[in-house]
Amino acid sequence: MKLKSIIILFCVLFIIPVSFSINKDDNYEKKSLTPTIEKQTELLSIVFRLAGNKEYNSEVFRLYTDKIKNQFDPYKKHDAVTAAQDLVRSNNIVYDAVMSLAVNLDEDLNLIDSNNLGNRWIGVDLNDFLTKLKKFRLDTKFDNFYMENMSLYAEAIYRFKHMSDNIDISWYDKFFGKDNNINFKIILSMSNGDHNYGPSSIDPKTGKKTVFSIISAWKTDDNGMAIYNNDDYLPIIIHEFNHSFINHLTEKHFDLFKENGSRIFAQVEDIMRGQAYLQTQIMLNEALVRAATIKYIIDHDGGNNQIFKLIFMEKQRGFYWISNLYEELQKYDNKREEYPDLDSYMPQLAAAYSGFADYVENYDEIRPKVISVDEINGIDPVSKEIKTITINFDKPILNNRYSMDGGPKGNSAFPKVTKFEYINDKKSLRLNVELEADSEYCINLWPHVFFTKDGDIIPPFCLDFKTSK
Repeated sequence: MKLKSIIILFCVLFIIPVSFSINKDDNYEKKSLTPTIEKQTELLSIVFRLAGNKEYNSEVFRLYTDKIKNQFDPYKKHDAVTAAQDLVRSNNIVYDAVMSLAVNLDEDLNLIDSNNLGNRWIGVDLNDFLTKLKKFRLDTKFDNFYMENMSLYAEAIYRFKHMSDNIDISWYDKFFGKDNNINFKIILSMSNGDHNYGPSSIDPKTGKKTVFSIISAWKTDDNGMAIYNNDDYLPIIIHEFNHSFINHLTEKHFDLFKENGSRIFAQVEDIMRGQAYLQTQIMLNEALVRAATIKYIIDHDGGNNQIFKLIFMEKQRGFYWISNLYEELQKYDNKREEYPDLDSYMPQLAAAYSGFADYVENYDEIRPKVISVDEINGIDPVSKEIKTITINFDKPILNNRYSMDGGPKGNSAFPKVTKFEYINDKKSLRLNVELEADSEYCINLWPHVFFTKDGDIIPPFCLDFKTSK
C-alpha cells in the first residue's frame, strides 16, 4: 500500500497509553474536596474577557461561552470593562492576578484581605474598581445569568468529583512541612480555556489560610459539555495547589537562586515568555511546582510511563532540568530528620542550581540531534534515481512513530514516501522515496515526535534539497 506524500503523521506522543491513578489501599487522608463554581471567579473572568485579555477569551467550552457572548457582549464599553483595560495597561493585571483578586472577595464583592493579592495590585485604587464591578454585576443582571446556568454548573461538578474525592491533601503537610491551619478548595472556572491558577487567601479574623486550585474546562464531549479525565486534570490540580506552598519560598530565598536562575532564564527566555513566564522568579516557581507535581505522582504509585509523560511534557515547555530538580527534591525527602520542611532545604536547592544552569547551558549538546543524511550530504543537486533517504541521529530514538511534512515550502514539497523504517538500533530513520527530476523538496521533522529515553526532543530540523534534471 502506498503512503500519502503530503503529510506523514503517525504521531501518538507516548508509547503506551497512560492514566494517572491513586492507590486506593494507601493509608492517606481522604477528605472530600467537592469543587465549587464561584460568582467571584466567573464575574471577573467575564469582565476581563470583555476587556480583551486573550487568556480569558477561550471558546473551547462553546456551550457556555456562547451564553456569555449573548448576555455580556453589549456591555463591552461598561465602566468596569474600561477600568479592567486600564489595569492591564498600568499594572499588568493579567492571568493569575485576576484570580488572586477573585478569591479575596466575598460574595458581595467586598475585599476580604489586600495583603495576599500580589505585587501587581500595589497602587491600584481597589475601591474604585470594585465599585464599578458591583455596578457591572447589577447592570448586566449577572446573578440571573449565574442562576440560569446552575444545572450546567452542577453537571460540571458531578463530572469532576471522581478526581477531587481522591486527592491526598495530607501529602502537602508531609512533603512541604507541617501546617495544619490550611483549607484546600477547588474552583471550576467555566470560561478560562486552558489556563489554571493557584492563588490563596487568608481570613483576617481567624488567620486561616485557604489554598485554591482553579481549574478551567479545556475539553468537551460530543454534546459540547465539559469533560474531566485523570490523565489531563489530576496533575493540574496538584500543580495549582503547589503554588501556594512554593511561590513564597522562592520569593523568600530568591537572592540565593538569582545568579544561576538568571543563567537558565537567559537560555530559555523565548519559550518561557511564550507561556507568560516573564521573569526568572516566575520560571523558578513554575519549575519547582512541576517537579513537586512529579514527586506527588511518584509518591502515589505513579508508573514509569506516567512519570515519563510528565517529564517529557515539561521538557517540551523548556524546563530541561526538570529531572535534575525532581532528583534534588527526592534528596530532600530522604533527609527529613535534617530538613524538617522545604523552607529549610532551600539553600541546598539553590546550590544545586549551579549544576542545573550548567546543564541547561549545554543542553544543545545533550539533546538528540540529526548528524547526517546518508544519500544527500554534500550533494547538490541530488539524483532523482536515489531510492532511500536515511536520516541519522546521534542517540537512539525511543518512539516507534514519526511525523514530518514539507515545512515552509508547503506540503507539495514533501517527497513521495513508500515506506518508513527505523534501523541501526533506532539511531537512523530510513525513508523509501520516489523522486521526480528537477524538483525542490523539503523534509521537515516534527521535533516532539523524535525523543530519547530521557524525554529530550531533537531541535527543529528541515532538510532542503533539489533533484537534477
